[in-house]
Amino acid sequence: ARALAANGHRVDLLRVWEEWTDVDLGDAGNPVRVVSLGTRRLLPVMPSIARVSSWANYRMQGALMAGAMMPGFVSYLRSERPDFLVARMQTMVAITAKAIARGDTKLVLSMAGMPRSSGYRNFLWPRLYPRADAFVAPAQSVATVAAERANMDSERFEVIPNPVISKQVLALADESVDHPWFGDSEHPVVVAVGRLTRQKDFLTLVRAIARVREKVSARLLIVGQGEGEHRGLIESLKVELGVQDAVQLHGFDPNPYKFMRAANLFVMSSEWECLVGVSIPVAEY
Repeated sequence: ARALAANGHRVDLLRVWEEWTDVDLGDAGNPVRVVSLGTRRLLPVMPSIARVSSWANYRMQGALMAGAMMPGFVSYLRSERPDFLVARMQTMVAITAKAIARGDTKLVLSMAGMPRSSGYRNFLWPRLYPRADAFVAPAQSVATVAAERANMDSERFEVIPNPVISKQVLALADESVDHPWFGDSEHPVVVAVGRLTRQKDFLTLVRAIARVREKVSARLLIVGQGEGEHRGLIESLKVELGVQDAVQLHGFDPNPYKFMRAANLFVMSSEWECLVGVSIPVAEY
């Protein structure tokens, strides 16, 4: 988004919940604009049933979010009439909103990760995805699987790897970490970065740190989205295993790179990924 804006294009980031709050929005002469879809006017608080079922909670929250963002999404498309709309999350909402708005906006669907097989995808994707104008995947394997799910020719996908490393990232990594856990040689710090979701599998990581602490007084810092369907489960597991003082959910930080560089060990515990973003900056260090 910053690169497009720097080249003279007008770029809007659509805020659904609390995204982009602490993001550097680029050059002051042509900054990226953040536009709220007004989701929180209709859904001021996100209910959670994660303690009952994380599977059901994820789907319930997704459905509520989709319904609450739809009016603002359609209104934006009708009033702003952008040339292109790039949808990476909530792609079904983007397809539906564009159909309701009936504008000339070209819709680009960008795959965020490896699409797993499910009844939901197997039914909806072949009926709705081919209506988009273009498709982007971060790796050829993702393009192949997504095309199979949507019953499309994989040649309709453009493979564009995620841009990760930049001078800005390396500069951020050099910043000092203001956290009491770092700099204590007696307590090594393990860092993980990601959303508190099933995919990132931080539950296994918490169990692992509990076993490690039988021999080494290590600590685990999870940097990323402060909320998620697994937050309650993680907090409960910390207490169950007696590691509540050794595992911290740090929440979102605009600069995760400094934690990754300062850590004694970086761990990616995901059950599945496609093009792994967080481990690439670590390799640069």
